[in-house]
This record gives sequence, structure tokens and C-alpha cells, in this order.
Amino acid sequence: MRKSRTVLRYMFLLLMLGWVLSGCLKDKSIDYDEEEKKNIAQYLLNNNITVLPTESGLYYIEEEEGTGIQPVEGDTCIVNYIAQTIYGRVFETNIEDKAYQYGIYQYNFPYTPVEVVLGAENVMEGWSEGLSYMTEGGTATIIIPYKLTFEGNYEPLVYYLELLEVKQKGTDD
Repeated sequence: MRKSRTVLRYMFLLLMLGWVLSGCLKDKSIDYDEEEKKNIAQYLLNNNITVLPTESGLYYIEEEEGTGIQPVEGDTCIVNYIAQTIYGRVFETNIEDKAYQYGIYQYNFPYTPVEVVLGAENVMEGWSEGLSYMTEGGTATIIIPYKLTFEGNYEPLVYYLELLEVKQKGTDD
């Protein structure tokens, strides 16, 4: 129970950090939808990505298919991740050697896999959707439109996700 609270606190802090890094106020003179379309199109072109977006606008690029179970809403997903802006600036990860590599290491940050409940209010819609396409043991890159990230963010984000484990809802663990 105590570990779950700690994880939730860190997830909240991570979301707040992302919100602060992305800019707190929306500039009303910018058409964010049009700007986002251009930025995502450029990112896809630069990275030779040819997948089509889902109905929500999320891009799901499976890197390695897992062999385990596929999570559903309410399941707890144990995840490693690397987060970056659409422009390529890595701003967060829970993988210690990657934090060093990208120059974002923080000595008091818990570099451990995060636990998120698929579909929970405190989990970005983009994460829930992206994780729902994965299977345990798989890796994927997701490009999340700003509307599926978190309040106060007005740019698409790119996440590399590794789904380490799925704890099915209703099972003890």
C-alpha cells in the first residue's frame, strides 16, 4: 500500500513537471490543432514512420511484440518509459542509465518501473490507449496528440514504452 502511494505521488509529480515544462498558458493566437498536424507530419517524415493514426489521433508504432497478456481497463501495467517532445528533447525517463545518457539525471528520482492503472483518471489518455494495444513484454513508441496528454500541455509528446508486466484487475499481487 505504501509503495502504491509513493508511485502515485511520483506519477503526480511527473505529470506536474511535464505540465510546467510544456508551458502553463495556452497562447490563443496559435491554432494548436494545425500546428500539431504540421509538427507530427514533420516528425513522421523525419523518422520514416508510415503508420496511420488511430481514431483518437494517437500514433502507435510497435517496436517489439510481447508474448504476454494484453491489458484491459482496470489492469495495472508495470512500465519503463522515455518521454520526449515532438522536437526530440528528452525530458523524463524512469530508466537510470537513459537519464544519465540524456543529461536529465536527478539523484532523488526513483528510477524504478512505474505502475499505472489503465483508464485511471491520473493516467494520460494517450498512455492508456497506447498500453491497451501492447502485450506484456512488448515495446512501442507512441505519439500522443496534445489533447490526449494532460491539461496545460499544447504540444504532442512521444513516449517509448516497455510493458514489463500486467497485473490483471481483481488478482492479488
